[in-house]
Amino acid sequence: MLSFLITFGFGLVSMDPIRAEQISILADVYACLLSERQQEVLHLYLDDDLSQAEIGELLHISRQAVHDTLQRCTVTLAEYEEKLHLASLKGTLQRQTQAAEGLLTLLPQEMCDSREALHLTNIVSEAKSKFWEV
Repeated sequence: MLSFLITFGFGLVSMDPIRAEQISILADVYACLLSERQQEVLHLYLDDDLSQAEIGELLHISRQAVHDTLQRCTVTLAEYEEKLHLASLKGTLQRQTQAAEGLLTLLPQEMCDSREALHLTNIVSEAKSKFWEV
């Protein structure tokens, strides 16, 4: 992820939707490790879709300060992912859980009522709910 960010630069002013989504995924996992101000700026930019100028006005800081904060957040989030791999692990586990859930729907009806099938369904449901909490 860090190589992606370095390769394509830090042009956050015109962040494309794919890149914004990748940063948002990292923020979902690692935002709690950022400062309160960084979290606030990132939230306003990604979730509330405010421009850097609008964020600057709202927080009484310059647009350049907003830009610098977003740049630092992006690099920091990418570094966390490069070292910890929690976002990619979360994505992998979510995909595997969804696949397991899909497989359970393919069971013949007479097997769906078995204790084992109900147990597996409960495990998948519990795993799914835990992934969406993070």
